[in-house]
Amino acid sequence: MTIDRSGPWWKGTEAPDLDAFLVDFTADGYAAERVVHAAL
Repeated sequence: MTIDRSGPWWKGTEAPDLDAFLVDFTADGYAAERVVHAAL
């Protein structure tokens, strides 16, 4: 997992990178504590 935070937008390489983004993005409000990925 690698998250590129060098620009204005985070860029992840794998689905679990979304977890870190959502936790950080919601930290100041209604915090996301758990992220569940859909499976087919």
